[in-house]
Amino acid sequence: MFIAIIVVIVFGWWKLHSGNTSKVLSSSIDSKSTVAAPHVDAGLQAAINKWVNTQNHHYGISVMELNGSLRTASYHDTDSFITASTYKTFVAFMVMYDIEHGKYDFRTNTATGKNVRDCMSVMIINSDDDCGKSLGFMVGWTQIDDLIKTMGIKNTDLNNYVGKDTNPVGDKHSTAKDETTFLKLLYDGKLLSPLHTELLLSLMKQQTHRERVPAGVPDGVEVADKPGWLDYAQNDMAIVYGKSSTYVVVILSDNSSTAPLAQLSSIIYNSLNP
Repeated sequence: MFIAIIVVIVFGWWKLHSGNTSKVLSSSIDSKSTVAAPHVDAGLQAAINKWVNTQNHHYGISVMELNGSLRTASYHDTDSFITASTYKTFVAFMVMYDIEHGKYDFRTNTATGKNVRDCMSVMIINSDDDCGKSLGFMVGWTQIDDLIKTMGIKNTDLNNYVGKDTNPVGDKHSTAKDETTFLKLLYDGKLLSPLHTELLLSLMKQQTHRERVPAGVPDGVEVADKPGWLDYAQNDMAIVYGKSSTYVVVILSDNSSTAPLAQLSSIIYNSLNP
């Protein structure tokens, strides 16, 4: 009789707790199934396609929402384009990566006469070409290319030099998809320490050439970006901190001007922040 009571008690305890466990597991599965995954947003994609159809130039476009429902859209985002000065964001990353690994520090002098901190600042904020070149040689163009490839940025080529003090041969190239991947990794804190992540984003927020993506968003909306331009290219890579949506937008082009980039930026902002 005593043994029978014990069996009943144990069985009841097992049934009660196994039922609770099932509920917990079921709840966990249900919770995981509701987590948003990046997906193409039909409305945003249609808006970009409609804009592209009004243009006469070649564009590479990539949009990736970083919060909310993680909406995405793209157009020729794997096509190769000349980076112009967007490459300087990769250089700034490599500078701080090397600092974190003890190769030098912010006080180290560069070939320009400026120290690393000052040179990196004017390279990002003012798009200074001398500091871009000097820092690129300091960290090593091949080293940048090799490192970012390990991070999934596989179609970017920044090493267009054949020697240290030579003029470049051709141009640096990247894709809208690669530059979007880079900015998402930066935003997520997967490239640098929190301190250096915030430093690079802060420099990009202070960037002075605001005629492209920043010109297409409402006043007061914060944008961390690095534009690039040549006679035959207008580009911008940006993180836009919208009123309800924070997102990466990269626009690369052949033979465009600043106004179309600002116009597209406005269309994207309004699609994600109705």
